[in-house]
Amino acid sequence: MYSLCTTDNNYWKHFRNSENLDPDSVSLVLCKDTGCDLMYCQALTVKGNHEMYGCVEQYENFRSCYIKEKRKFNFFHKEEEWLNNRNLIPEYIEKQLVKIKEEKMMEKEDGLAQGDIKKIKVDQSKLVDLPKKMEGYF
Repeated sequence: MYSLCTTDNNYWKHFRNSENLDPDSVSLVLCKDTGCDLMYCQALTVKGNHEMYGCVEQYENFRSCYIKEKRKFNFFHKEEEWLNNRNLIPEYIEKQLVKIKEEKMMEKEDGLAQGDIKKIKVDQSKLVDLPKKMEGYF
């Protein structure tokens, strides 16, 4: 589920090239990876109700990314500008995705040089219906 979410599949490519996008869509596309982290955490922890349980960190990461990207887009492009040029948003998204990819490559190279490994943190006390063989992974 997590790897499917983070994959840049045809659905996402079609969506981000649409002419019907708005600044909210920009934020959703650019924050997709943090959204996938949140979704994965919720899938492991939520049972029956919609509380955040152990996913507060993932929620805050997604929220801050969403707000940052929306503000950044609105700062550079006023509403009348992107309403008059519907290709502006898809072009902006593609440029930003290239920058994000380059930043991740730099972080990955730095992390490999320092031996860092990124882990998704989940509060173990909130896990539900987890098979016994997977308990050691979190």
